[in-house]
Amino acid sequence: MAETVKVTQEGYRKLILRKQELFGKLKETQGKKGEAAESGGDGWHDNFSFEQLCHQEMMDNKRIADISLQINRAELVEDPINVTFLQIGHIAVLEFDDGEERKYEIAGYGESDLNATPPKVEYLAPIVRQFVGAEIETSAKVEIGGNIRQITLVEILRKEA
Repeated sequence: MAETVKVTQEGYRKLILRKQELFGKLKETQGKKGEAAESGGDGWHDNFSFEQLCHQEMMDNKRIADISLQINRAELVEDPINVTFLQIGHIAVLEFDDGEERKYEIAGYGESDLNATPPKVEYLAPIVRQFVGAEIETSAKVEIGGNIRQITLVEILRKEA
């Protein structure tokens, strides 16, 4: 059986919407493919546009299959109730070996948004993976940009509603 991935309600909703968008794109590609078969080249033979659209249709189907697998593997997680240990939905305050502190919201699978404030990072991201499920004062060596950094989880916060 395939391994599950943890997603929030919002992340699950985004997966479903993405799948619907992909089905729309597939339908559009198939319509264009029919037009290309009728209008270009010798039917489907020696018809570059038709061949391109066949390739696009194959890629659309692959994307739909991939997202369907993600949806089937999804395990919904609720917002955490306490701050005893770091979970998806918390904000981790990490202290680096140079004394700098950074905050990251722990997000579900495929839900990273580095432009958010604080940045949302997937629970499997190298910078936070070792801290998910950990308590405050947990330290770990983490590779960042080819360098090994000592990082400590100094605080666990609830995200603001």
